[in-house]
Amino acid sequence: MAEITAALVKELREKTGTGMMDCKKALTETGGDVEAAPAAPAEAAAPPETPEAPAEAAPEAAPAESAPERASAGAEKDAKAGE
Repeated sequence: MAEITAALVKELREKTGTGMMDCKKALTETGGDVEAAPAAPAEAAAPPETPEAPAEAAPEAAPAESAPERASAGAEKDAKAGE
């Protein structure tokens, strides 16, 4: 197993723009091979593929009262309050 030096990590970082720990991990996985390592950080950074979850059905809303119904209900309350 090759020793992973700071210079190797720096070289891979400059080449790929990947973070230090990801570069070190990639170099460890490839035995210090800077040419083979760029594929490892890219694979690690890719999000796992997941099947698309079905959309949840929204609960049905209760039908709203129309404006005249609300007005007459309010008038009835006012009339009872005045009695």
